[in-house]
Amino acid sequence: KVSTQSTGSRARISDFVRTQSSTSQDLLATWNKRWEQCKAGGGEKATHRHVHKNKKLPVREKLHRLLDPGTCFLEWGRQAGLELRYGDVPCAGSVGGVGVVGGVLTMIMASDATVKGGTVFPITLKKQLRMQDIADRFNLPALYIVDSGGAYLPEQANIFIEGGKSFYKQAVMAARGLPQMALVCGSCTAGAAYSSVMPSHCVIMKEIGSLYLAGPPLVKAATGEEVTTEELGGADLHCKVSGSTDYYVTGYDEAIQTVRSIVHLHSDLFPVPSSWNDKLEERCSFTTDVNQVAMDVADEGSLLKFKEYFGTGIQCYFAKLGGIKVGVLAGQGEIDNKGALKASNFVQICQQTDIPLIFVQGDVTTTYSRELASLMRSVAIATVPKITLITGSSTGHAYLAMCGGGLLPDLSYQWPGARVTCSDDSGSDRISSLDAWECSANMVCDDIILPSETRETLRLSLLAARAFRDTNLRTGTNSVLKF
Repeated sequence: KVSTQSTGSRARISDFVRTQSSTSQDLLATWNKRWEQCKAGGGEKATHRHVHKNKKLPVREKLHRLLDPGTCFLEWGRQAGLELRYGDVPCAGSVGGVGVVGGVLTMIMASDATVKGGTVFPITLKKQLRMQDIADRFNLPALYIVDSGGAYLPEQANIFIEGGKSFYKQAVMAARGLPQMALVCGSCTAGAAYSSVMPSHCVIMKEIGSLYLAGPPLVKAATGEEVTTEELGGADLHCKVSGSTDYYVTGYDEAIQTVRSIVHLHSDLFPVPSSWNDKLEERCSFTTDVNQVAMDVADEGSLLKFKEYFGTGIQCYFAKLGGIKVGVLAGQGEIDNKGALKASNFVQICQQTDIPLIFVQGDVTTTYSRELASLMRSVAIATVPKITLITGSSTGHAYLAMCGGGLLPDLSYQWPGARVTCSDDSGSDRISSLDAWECSANMVCDDIILPSETRETLRLSLLAARAFRDTNLRTGTNSVLKF
């Protein structure tokens, strides 16, 4: 076997982690501060202009009206986009998650035009692609609420090629039989116009929504012609002349009702899981003991330990979470060859018996070996839902083997205070590390969640992942072409 770090390097990592540690109160205060910043979008001034001058609803108010009353909404990327090299883009300039619309479990992607006019930054695009990927994996209908000025031009080189993947995803999802709908409730320029009309159903609001490749100011600059927004790309033009949009509405009440009616058309194929709106008692609290986390997450009395005394650096449990059978792998300390072999065996059993997997990574490390390679292979090829939760400092190959980002978990969460560290094999002092705030800001993980919301988040994640896994979609069709 080849060690991923020397003893001296491990000691340096421990020192590094200790110096970066914070109290649970500090972590909670930081989480709340960042979440409040993201919920505020572009800030008070931008929101005032959006509401009072532009006569638009804030994005979260739109979602509140759109979602079925009293139902749960599982949001991802809540703290994405903060402290990036091009500045703050709160919530990555959009709200994304899965909720109930018209009795249908639906992936929702909604632009926040208070954040720099809904401009698409690289992180905005990354978040949208991730939401589309989740919808595609979980067989979820997708709803796009669009109000966007298109790409942020100084970053166009980092957006243009990747941006094409969003259109690709829309076409492929349509060919797989996944319903897609769009609500145009603002000025949608360039790529935002494409993403609005590629779905099978497009609703546009009179005097609020518009679609064009370039707006009136650019038309005047290029041709000298003066044209209004409505004349260039408003609801009358696209519903009565171009035919690019399908439903003409005159206000938010009508828009919301029309969207809900369209989504409801698919309620027979995509019904809401019966337990979606159940509530679980939260028992988790900040702790460095991942086995305690596993016990707190599981339904009381449901834990069954697998090979408890063999390879104790990783513990494996059969359990239930909200009544759903799960396999939990909890890594703490060093995963040796015995632990890797046990975990590989456990993953294969869960795959054979169709049991979803939850990986809980604490302060975990490992040495590279044949057994660890076997674990990585078992995790990589498992097709059951795989959810990763990092609660401590996960290091090197241990992070990967326990379904880290490179092994493509279906969903990945971190607690405040979590950290992903890659040490240099040469034994030098170089340590590459990302804390939870950086991972969330860059969408390396899907969200930072608090211990107090962990059970509920995992329960909803499991329901979303399994709800339509076996739905018989009508594949092999083409995207609807409107022009």
